[in-house]
Amino acid sequence: MWITFPLSDVVTHLYYKGRFSYQRNNDLMAAKKELSFAWRLCHSNSMNCYRILLLLVPIQICSGFLPNLALMPPCFVQRFEPIVFALKHANIFVLKSALDFYQTDMINAGIYMLMLKMDLLVFRQLLRKLYEMRVRSIHMDNKPHVIPLKLIQTAIGVSRKQFVASKWFQEFDGNMTTSTDNDVEITFDIDH
Repeated sequence: MWITFPLSDVVTHLYYKGRFSYQRNNDLMAAKKELSFAWRLCHSNSMNCYRILLLLVPIQICSGFLPNLALMPPCFVQRFEPIVFALKHANIFVLKSALDFYQTDMINAGIYMLMLKMDLLVFRQLLRKLYEMRVRSIHMDNKPHVIPLKLIQTAIGVSRKQFVASKWFQEFDGNMTTSTDNDVEITFDIDH
């Protein structure tokens, strides 16, 4: 069926079909499938590759696949390197600063709302690291899956200190709209 149409039209059709699946139907798996197929059919030096990757990379990240930054164009490395760093190192402050810094670009590309969901992935990674630390330090009969709230707050404080000491603080500091201390408001509502 696809061989009867020019390749450029097929790539354009698949791009818009994937974009529609993502933005209107919120079907990330269908969007991933269509955008991946469009990217494979696209010429490597075409501008369409950049448009396709701009949607495909955040969808892949939400699916659990981090991009290989060494294979990406420099403009994508600049945008997605702090996000990949935040996901790998469970640092919510790097993620929030990167999202604030690139907010206008991401809104124009139509990926900002998807990128806002990344904070859940970062918190999940933080909890996973805390769990692994507790498994290594506590005997198995002491419930390592129960993580005290104080430990989570301490880990978030350590993340803030790591952010201030990182290169990302210097890169985003001049253009941040909020101070580092107020970047992430964390509230816990515990009903007993």
